[in-house]
Amino acid sequence: MNPTINERVRCMLSHAKLSKAYWGEAMKTAVDLINLSPSIPLEGDVPNTVWTGKDVSYGYLRVFGCRA
Repeated sequence: MNPTINERVRCMLSHAKLSKAYWGEAMKTAVDLINLSPSIPLEGDVPNTVWTGKDVSYGYLRVFGCRA
């Protein structure tokens, strides 16, 4: 497993004070956030934009663990 993703998941669960029962949801969210973030290997482009050819929307993002 990717150490970067693992570290993000641990931080997200700790910050939200959630148990390991939410590991899967935190993992999905961490990967989504990575794919929505500018990437140095892609010269600052966002992986989702490169993959789909469409601009990404950030309006739906919320703090992990909060009640939307």
